[in-house]
Amino acid sequence: MRIKNIIAIALSAVLLLTACDDNNPNIEDVTVTPQEIYQNLVDLEFFDPPYMVDILEHRFDEYEIIPADYESFVAKEAAISAMFVQLIIIEAKDGKVSTVREAMETHQSNLKDDVFYPQGIQAAAVSIVGNVGNLVYLICDERSEELERELLKFVA
Repeated sequence: MRIKNIIAIALSAVLLLTACDDNNPNIEDVTVTPQEIYQNLVDLEFFDPPYMVDILEHRFDEYEIIPADYESFVAKEAAISAMFVQLIIIEAKDGKVSTVREAMETHQSNLKDDVFYPQGIQAAAVSIVGNVGNLVYLICDERSEELERELLKFVA
């Protein structure tokens, strides 16, 4: 009886790990681009971002993301540092989702440590790093949860 339980638990664990794998084909079939996702977010009626400027590719070195890890990206931040908003959406190459996500999580942690304006403190505190298939995103805004819900609806 115990052996059957152990086997059932082990099998369940293997199935769970397989479902969470970066290479799961059921979640890799995202057909929208980072640019389309970004445009969808900034077009939302409830989201009125400040003037946003590009985070240029050479700054990805700061985040420890190298060109060999991604296909395409859109990365924007508020032009005025007091209006603390960042939206970064990266299409990671196959097998690089974990690497890119870990880099975004480190960047998120650094944001929380470096911010000093009240709005920025709140935005960094509720910022979100996630991924859907090969798309890795960082949303840093006071409405991060709402924006993530909309992002997930759009890519579904």
